[in-house]
Amino acid sequence: METGERFPEQYLLPVSVVSRVMKGHFVRQDLKAGAESVELMRHVLTEFLCFVASEATARARKDKSRKTLQAEDVLFALKRLGFGDYGELLAAFLDKSRREAAAEAEGVE
Repeated sequence: METGERFPEQYLLPVSVVSRVMKGHFVRQDLKAGAESVELMRHVLTEFLCFVASEATARARKDKSRKTLQAEDVLFALKRLGFGDYGELLAAFLDKSRREAAAEAEGVE
């Protein structure tokens, strides 16, 4: 993607979602997210997702037998891109989610 080029609308997160997330993380509740800041954040988030997905895909492609991008690929990409702290947090979340899913599956059987 070239500098200044915009992502097609279908690739961007919805304005309502980005706006809600931004408003939920303001320190002062009286602050509002301006339309330009929300639009810019939509592009930043899309670029970030593409960046992480690209790294994760590169790792997954090394294993020729796989056809699916896995959570571990995303965690690896985050660490490789310098977001290791987030990766550790997300790894803990993933572990907890897997344990809860396993416990729920055991209860269903």
